[in-house]
Amino acid sequence: ARLAAAPPAMAPPGLPPGFGVSTAPPGLPPGLAGFPAAPNLPRDPLAAFLDGAGMGRYLTLFRDEEIRTLEDFRLLTSQDLHDIGLPPHDAAVLHQRTAAHYLANGL
Repeated sequence: ARLAAAPPAMAPPGLPPGFGVSTAPPGLPPGLAGFPAAPNLPRDPLAAFLDGAGMGRYLTLFRDEEIRTLEDFRLLTSQDLHDIGLPPHDAAVLHQRTAAHYLANGL
């Protein structure tokens, strides 16, 4: 016996036909099928730097202190970093990584 094809998926009531019923690419949760992919936005350099140092958890802290760019961040000393709430070890590591980043990039 041959299996019958599944009936076409229908949009939930109140939504336009076809909304949310396209098949999701492999690995995409089914609830996200039919929604456009997020735009590929440029990465925030400060966020990328902090993530690379394993310290992305501090991004909100820096934003709260109005430290928004690597140039702003570069002006901070280890003591400044400690004063805004980083543990002394993390402050020292980030300060060293900042210097290394700027030396490596000829800045």
